[in-house]
Amino acid sequence: MLLDLVFPKRCVSCKKIGSYICKKCRKDISFAEPFCPVCGKKAIDGVTHFGCKKKLGLDGVVCIWNYSGVIRKAILALKYKFTFDLGSELCLLAHSSIKQNFSLSFLKDKILVPIPLSSGRKKWRGFNQTEILGKTLSEHFGWRFSSNLLLRKKFVRPQTGLGKKERNKNIRGNFQVNPEYKKILRKNVQIVLFDDVWTTGATLKEACKTLKRKGFPVVWGFTLAKT
Repeated sequence: MLLDLVFPKRCVSCKKIGSYICKKCRKDISFAEPFCPVCGKKAIDGVTHFGCKKKLGLDGVVCIWNYSGVIRKAILALKYKFTFDLGSELCLLAHSSIKQNFSLSFLKDKILVPIPLSSGRKKWRGFNQTEILGKTLSEHFGWRFSSNLLLRKKFVRPQTGLGKKERNKNIRGNFQVNPEYKKILRKNVQIVLFDDVWTTGATLKEACKTLKRKGFPVVWGFTLAKT
């Protein structure tokens, strides 16, 4: 394409021309070890340990990569200046990595729900990268997608830079379920909450509580990376 000749794609890490994540840098990507979202210890396929299960807690979590190197640089580039080609490339890599290293086959009737931005923050940024990435990933996996099942109540301080207790307090009570949620609430529906990065899990856990209070029986977390 002419555009690629004028503005060639460069690796977000080493700047090599050709793609946003070059083959050499892909070799240095490290996969996150599956863990229980409650205690943080090792867990098969990220399923919440039986002894850690809570009524309003996540049933499991899948985080694909460790938040470092080229993955960290790619996510930051997407977060603050979304580039469609980079997003598409990262989603293709995520889809391939999931198939090779994780199992979500036991989840049925899945609906991917991205963590929403407040209307003010989305307007200021111009996009919600989690929503865009989530839609592309759901298409790759053949899952249903709902961008408006979960809503923000208000604008809150960004979680970046906050400690665990501050994150929990900052996000508490900040989500609500779309009043029309009953249209998709069925006995076997299983929600996959999607966010870009897992740090303490505060955002996904709070969103999960909101959904389970409304009767959604199974809620998983899904992120591209884990810090």
